[in-house]
Amino acid sequence: MGAGVSAFEGEERQTKELSARARYGLAWSLAKRYEDAAVKDAALLEKAITEMRSAVAGGQAAIRLPASVKLGHLLVQAGRDEEAKAVLYPLLEEAGGRQQAAYLLSDIEERRGRTALAISLLEKALHGVRGEAAALLLARLAELQEKDGNHEAAIRAYEELPRRAPGVELASRAAFDRARLLVKAGRPADALAALDEIGQEAERTHFVPPEEIIYWRGRITLAIASESGSVEGYAAAEKQLRYYVERFPAGRYARDALELLIQLYVHVEDEGLRRSGGAFIEDMLEKSAVPGELGGDARVAHAKIKAALGDHSGAARAYRKSAAQADAARKHVLLLAALEQYVAGGFIEEARGLFPGINPAEIGEAELVRYYSAAAEIERSGGSAGAAAEAFMRLAGETRDEAVRMNALVAAGELYLEAGALGQAGSALASVPRERSQTSVRYHLALARLRYAEGDGGGVCAAAEAALRLAATE
Repeated sequence: MGAGVSAFEGEERQTKELSARARYGLAWSLAKRYEDAAVKDAALLEKAITEMRSAVAGGQAAIRLPASVKLGHLLVQAGRDEEAKAVLYPLLEEAGGRQQAAYLLSDIEERRGRTALAISLLEKALHGVRGEAAALLLARLAELQEKDGNHEAAIRAYEELPRRAPGVELASRAAFDRARLLVKAGRPADALAALDEIGQEAERTHFVPPEEIIYWRGRITLAIASESGSVEGYAAAEKQLRYYVERFPAGRYARDALELLIQLYVHVEDEGLRRSGGAFIEDMLEKSAVPGELGGDARVAHAKIKAALGDHSGAARAYRKSAAQADAARKHVLLLAALEQYVAGGFIEEARGLFPGINPAEIGEAELVRYYSAAAEIERSGGSAGAAAEAFMRLAGETRDEAVRMNALVAAGELYLEAGALGQAGSALASVPRERSQTSVRYHLALARLRYAEGDGGGVCAAAEAALRLAATE
């Protein structure tokens, strides 16, 4: 009897274990379908979570541990952090799941602002670990330490990575990231020396292709130039990055190198580099050599470069081209930038022609100020200060920002004064809230002009004195 019961129980356990394996396989398949899909299906994710819970509940250690780790990962993807923590924290005590659990928990705790705890979890999980697992943990640890501002600790983590995981792909990236962080830590000479070491090691072991060293040298040189503001440094970085983009268009870092070049050309304050960058970006766009996701940035950069070089008409045309290929939310902002360039260059009729294509309701608060300021400038340049004032009155009526409203009313008052419309000037200035007007030098100066135009000598003196008192305290 006892032997029969024992055999029955053993068969039941085996059946349960087989069921857990099947559920684990099904859950893994569902999870992969969810993760590989371009459009995420919440119902599919929920089904994967349900099946993975069943696998955890029914499996022995060989199934339970990997299923628990994957369940925690799925819960993180579903935004259910507390449930994920309940699954993952117990795994920190089990050798088979400690490293993966710590990695996932570090993400949860960092997002919740507990970076120190995230770092501590990774450091504890690293004890005695080598190989791929150590590489992933150390790379994540360095990332968090860098975000926390502890560059020296991040450098040490990157130094440790190739020792713990020799030959792992992340080791080569770690060497470059260490060089990048040496710049951030204020050690540019050490960064360049580190790149030289990488180059020598690469020649000996071929652990990284020579062209990647060109990319990283350009990137590190750019980081050093950004810190120092050296035009020579920017020029050296441009030469290396551009060489990489032109010679290795399908290279591993081709997109990153192009993105860095775009940023360089926009921010550098050297006319020669700007001209070179403008021609380069224009050529890349014409050859359709810019990846789709960078196309918008490249077109805007091209426009900004033309504007910086004083080619306002060219900048406006570039912004309009960019607007034609942008989504609806971005289109109005880009057309506004084109309009401003036409105004800056004195192309008033071209600027007027753009107004019907810009919907003020589709742009943000900052762009609203720019929109009505451009409208006012167009009217004023056409000799109608009164119409310019009306533009600022419309801004005052539409803005939700009280400081913007006050400045718009004062600007309207000034323009009405310029147009000789004293009544409207007085009305605009009277609409400025008292608590705001008492802290504005510009308001009191406009009020002094109004009182002078009205022939009110006492009012002129009072307003001028208020302006002087405020100016003395600023």
